[in-house]
Amino acid sequence: MKYDRAEAVRYMGAKKDDNEAAVLADLAYLQLRNEVRPRSCWQIFACRVDDAGVTLVDNGMRFESKNLAGHLQGCQKAAVLAATLGSNADTVLRRLALTNVAQAAAAQAVCAALIESYCDETEAEIAAAAGLHLKPRFSPGYGDWRLEDQRQLLMLLDCAKRIGLTLTDGYMLTPIKSVTAVIGLTEDTVCNTSKCAACVNRACEFRKE
Repeated sequence: MKYDRAEAVRYMGAKKDDNEAAVLADLAYLQLRNEVRPRSCWQIFACRVDDAGVTLVDNGMRFESKNLAGHLQGCQKAAVLAATLGSNADTVLRRLALTNVAQAAAAQAVCAALIESYCDETEAEIAAAAGLHLKPRFSPGYGDWRLEDQRQLLMLLDCAKRIGLTLTDGYMLTPIKSVTAVIGLTEDTVCNTSKCAACVNRACEFRKE
């Protein structure tokens, strides 16, 4: 997992040549680097895709989402992924929120960049294990995919036991700097590798074209 300063600055909503934002990001990273404990788990499943959603053939688990189905069109396998930076990162974020608002915002951005980097590394492991190409991650809450389906993904991977990842009553992940996703596996070498292109939120301020 690498620290990408430019990506952190982007998550801060600053311009890439904003030196003040870069300094804040670097200071935040220094406070986080020894606290972050990245962990992940994943599993590959055969899947069946129809117009209304996706079914994992191995266990019959069903996800009703036209957007997810469209994203996985043509895939016969999918990986389910969960990743987290760990609870220590949450502790740092809470402390900074009470003591230094600007530093807290920078730390939030740094954590966002770190979890993205870690997920990218984990995806490379999945691709190597499967011998296939990967479509971008697609997570509950994207488009019409219900956030409530986070619970199914966590149960499927036994996340609480394996990586300490759980869910609040409001279906939010805890630790908060965590990700769950489904990733389509394909033999198609011309597959979209842009995570932003997979998202239907065209107005997102962090969107990459």
